[in-house]
Amino acid sequence: MKKIIMAVCLFLFIEQADARFSRFVSVTPESEHQFDIKVLMEPVHNNPNKISIKFNGVKSGSKVVWLIVASSQISMEEQNFRTFIWSKPKSNRDILIKAQLSPSSKMGSRQKNITEKYYELEIDSKLINQSYVYIDFPTAVRDGGYYYTIDLAAYFKKVNNTANKQINKD
Repeated sequence: MKKIIMAVCLFLFIEQADARFSRFVSVTPESEHQFDIKVLMEPVHNNPNKISIKFNGVKSGSKVVWLIVASSQISMEEQNFRTFIWSKPKSNRDILIKAQLSPSSKMGSRQKNITEKYYELEIDSKLINQSYVYIDFPTAVRDGGYYYTIDLAAYFKKVNNTANKQINKD
């Protein structure tokens, strides 16, 4: 009986500890190293109106990645799409597109035989400032850890600044 009471108490303690950590973060070129997310963005060579985006997946295999395109650029606080994703509203006038992305994968070192997930997409440059990649669990979980928005406008600004510096150098 004593063991059962101790097991129940331990279970209750662990359950409370699980639910404490879940935090929204916005990934930008300045913060990507903190969250182990690397985003590569560049113009598509044969179509200057398209932007190619490639980024690695997050470590949790059950998190899902969505492309969210809003009707206009939104603040960092508004980029927390958790309620929108989890509640599955029938319509949201501010969101034009909500599309779940599927990962590609490449084999790691032959010795380690590790598969690394990554995502690739192309977006029209006119939509990039109102486009976001959102990474989260598809439904509520006890301990979600980080959930993310990749602010594509911040990366686009960096790409444009780098291109302008290169032009000015030449």
